[in-house]
Amino acid sequence: MSGMPDWLRKLSGAKGLKVLILIVTLAVAASLLLMDGTLFAPISQPQGNDIEKRLASILSSIDGAGKVSVMVYESSVAASSGWLNETKQSSGGPVGVVVVAEGAGNLRVQFELVRAVQTLLGLPSSAIDVFQRAPE
Repeated sequence: MSGMPDWLRKLSGAKGLKVLILIVTLAVAASLLLMDGTLFAPISQPQGNDIEKRLASILSSIDGAGKVSVMVYESSVAASSGWLNETKQSSGGPVGVVVVAEGAGNLRVQFELVRAVQTLLGLPSSAIDVFQRAPE
């Protein structure tokens, strides 16, 4: 034991073991605080293209709708964690939808497309626009 440095000899006793455990615990806690939350991040709802694809798929199955394209506009929310002044952008949810459908020239089809989007996304009808698709 004579070849050991002083600091290592001090850590080898019972008191030193407590200090070592405290240092390791503090290091683990500090590293968890510095993480951006991805370790325990909740499973998110479908975003952007996933919502648009799913909406287009269900809307195109409405009688008379024909081929449908959908664009969903989502608000963004900036959240500041306070720790190291980090700011993260996240989706605040859909705030507007544009639907382009072959059958949108028919008022019944327009109404059903708007009603379906209202039901699926919980948006008011004023946040949903439906347009006729141009002939290809």
